[in-house]
This record gives sequence, structure tokens and C-alpha cells, in this order.
Amino acid sequence: MSTIDSPDRSPAKPSRPATALNLIGGAWSEGRGNVSRDVFNSADTAEMLAPVREAAPEQVDEACVAAARAFPGWRATPAPD
Repeated sequence: MSTIDSPDRSPAKPSRPATALNLIGGAWSEGRGNVSRDVFNSADTAEMLAPVREAAPEQVDEACVAAARAFPGWRATPAPD
């Protein structure tokens, strides 16, 4: 059975947000697409959470292949796990 770590409840530190990454096949990578945007906190729209560069089409294809490869194992995993 898996456990979920409790979230970090320490006060936010004023600093430049880290760039958001894509998780593709178990590896983190920066988007290589042509579009970049800033993601804002929906509860405080003045707070930018992270700059994001969208995935390139080939990264989307890689993510779909990785998801299809992972699906049988996830499907066979009992819900409590």
C-alpha cells in the first residue's frame, strides 16, 4: 500500500518561481514548444506560480506512448494501492 506525504505547509518564500516541467515516461523535461505562458494561482491571480513552456508535438507523442505503455500496469493495480 502506498502512502502520501503530507504537503509542505511552511510559509511561501518570496523568490522567482521555478519553471514548470513535463513528466514524460518517468523523466522530467522542459517543454520544447513555441508557446510560453505564466501560470497564476486561481485563488490569488496576482501570484504567478511558474512560467511554463508548452510541450512540442513530439513531446506530446512521447507522453502518449509512455502513458499507453504504463496503462496495463496501472489498470491491474488495486484501487487501495
